[in-house]
Amino acid sequence: MKENYELTDQVQFVNILDKEAQQKLSPNEILQFLKRGNERFVKGKWSEKYFKHQVNATAFGQNPIAVVLSCIDSRTSPEIIFDAGLGDLISIRIAGNIVNQEILGSLELSCAKIGTKLIVVLGHSNCGAVSSAIYSLKDGNIASITNKIQKAIDGSDSNLQIKKEGNEHIFNHVVKANVLNSITEILESSIYLKEQVDAGAFKIVPAFYDTSSGEVQFFETVKVGSL
Repeated sequence: MKENYELTDQVQFVNILDKEAQQKLSPNEILQFLKRGNERFVKGKWSEKYFKHQVNATAFGQNPIAVVLSCIDSRTSPEIIFDAGLGDLISIRIAGNIVNQEILGSLELSCAKIGTKLIVVLGHSNCGAVSSAIYSLKDGNIASITNKIQKAIDGSDSNLQIKKEGNEHIFNHVVKANVLNSITEILESSIYLKEQVDAGAFKIVPAFYDTSSGEVQFFETVKVGSL
């Protein structure tokens, strides 16, 4: 996978993986691709994208390297912050990067049928869903989101300080705790994914995106019972 291609020949060479190359990559190698992609994004040194050629190359199939479960926040598009191309990532987005049965099914489909080996659960600073949970917003169907995040709030120290002072450090602590809770729920609720993670075939990684710097911080792999 190169950062630049010369598309002057009749044959088109673009950053698209075939199934064989996808399956040769290890979860750790895929994680390094994402880290390097975010480094390029932060530095403003994005790889050249030939989206029209990528459309042609992926017209009859996809071989993405990772699946990213992230928030719906408009500033956190995984393909952009990881400097990825068309067909590189499966992006699952839901407010507060929470987990439900449909999310679990999508993750299992991504890994078992499409071939991804790395799952990134991505939280972010200034998360509106977390803020709504902190201030107990439960209007309409919003409660289905904030009730899920409440566990991270309950497990955080100085809950009252969050509400009274809006402490940024504590707020981000809740965001990260919510990411870890989502990973725990994935592993506790999906026998298939837990078995694959325990066997080392797949990896689930928690991450935090800073909306002010563009940087993604990755954490150690988390397994059930390690929180």
